[in-house]
Amino acid sequence: MIIKTKQDEILPYLEDTSNFKDGSAEKVFIPQDEKEVFDVIDYAVKNKLPLTISAAGTGTVAGRIPKEGIVISTEKLNKIIDIDTKNKTAVLQSGVVVYNFLNEIKKFSLFYPPFPTEKGAFIGGNVATNASGEYSFRFGPTRKYVKRIKMILTTGEILEVKRGEVFEKDGILDYGKFKINLPSYRTPEVKCSAGYYIKDSMDIIDLLIGSEGTLGVITEVEVFLIDELPERFIML
Repeated sequence: MIIKTKQDEILPYLEDTSNFKDGSAEKVFIPQDEKEVFDVIDYAVKNKLPLTISAAGTGTVAGRIPKEGIVISTEKLNKIIDIDTKNKTAVLQSGVVVYNFLNEIKKFSLFYPPFPTEKGAFIGGNVATNASGEYSFRFGPTRKYVKRIKMILTTGEILEVKRGEVFEKDGILDYGKFKINLPSYRTPEVKCSAGYYIKDSMDIIDLLIGSEGTLGVITEVEVFLIDELPERFIML
């Protein structure tokens, strides 16, 4: 675990590309495994401290800028765990830089379509915001390519969900000990970042995607891949 307490060390975590400059935090915790993520969450809960999750800081709406409390950065959760070329899936920790991931899967002639325009973004931040990129008009946003999410909740419990396992019924997502009563609004058909994703018969994993870090800390994701796109050029 890396802990930063000096203000000059904390300062880079108090800003993102939104250019807001009024962030404040007591400490920055940088866990290197899931156990340390749990320890940070436990510390925040026991001391009643606001906890802000920090990814790469490439967001434009000040989502990672804390007003008070402590920060947890996912930058050291940066391992690509598995690339399954047969089934076209990959497992990676939430702090993997998407551009580095693209370069790695390119070796196997594979492609991850919703990669953002910002090359330094983390995959966990992409999932937390349901990010889109230059190919999203054709292939869809991040949501379409998330197969599994592993997340640590504020209770310290690990929530691991796979797409296709649990669906909404009568306004409830029933996942064993987790029973979630959904609000009554419905998300528009067009891409929308306001509020949680809510649809009739929705998959529980879609509640987590785009939840902006409000439901827990994402530690690991599994994504779908496609074949690498052919190179094209246009001459005028």
